[in-house]
Amino acid sequence: MEPHDHQERIELGQLGEDRAVALYQDWGYEIVARNDNFHRLGELDFVARREGVLAFVEVRTRATDSGGHPLESVTAQKRAKIIRAAVLFWDQLPDARRQKIDELRFDVVGVVQRPFGLVITPIFGAFETDRVW
Repeated sequence: MEPHDHQERIELGQLGEDRAVALYQDWGYEIVARNDNFHRLGELDFVARREGVLAFVEVRTRATDSGGHPLESVTAQKRAKIIRAAVLFWDQLPDARRQKIDELRFDVVGVVQRPFGLVITPIFGAFETDRVW
């Protein structure tokens, strides 16, 4: 059941992202930003906060995994763009909000459409950066 046109892919991607956001909320996270776009420098699908953890979350959705699981599509280049966007997001946070954060984390959520529904696979701390925050 592969989406055939651009609009169907966009809708499936939005559905995957919406479901990932709902899961994080169910787990007690507050969604502090969604689709923050820093133009060519990068985009953050969403940023979630719970207690002292701030998670930058990338969601990858596919109609099938016949060409590989969506988690495999987060290349080194994509990770670099996410990190750049996270740095820009962090730099814009007021000091009072930064002080409440003990851990920064990069999560990736893979979503695959199946006949019975979406299969969602979160990877917490999927990658790291050596940047000193």
